[in-house]
Amino acid sequence: MPETNDDDAPFASTRETRERTERRKNMDQMTNQRYPISPEIERRSLHEVSRMLASRLAEKGRGIIVSRHEILGICAEAWHELTLAVGDKSASLGVHVADELIDLAVAAIVGLMSIRTGKVEW
Repeated sequence: MPETNDDDAPFASTRETRERTERRKNMDQMTNQRYPISPEIERRSLHEVSRMLASRLAEKGRGIIVSRHEILGICAEAWHELTLAVGDKSASLGVHVADELIDLAVAAIVGLMSIRTGKVEW
């Protein structure tokens, strides 16, 4: 760590604070800017989720998830897979993240459909 003169310390702290504040402002501007979602992207995205839902129902059957805790566990596992995909630097242009988002959406929809049957226990 470089030595600093005690006389310079308050100035360094102030400069670092200004730089940190400037970075936050820039980040706020970036995160508040939202680009529009075209109707085509909306249609394609919903179609992807619908296709995956049909595939999941064909693979695992049309039975409900029987408990709220099981619904939570399935959604939590899908969420965990999403967080791993977000941190995966090797994923190309978010393809893996998109796949995990679809899995999470399907898990949530199956949980919702299960609850809508009125048969979910505890």
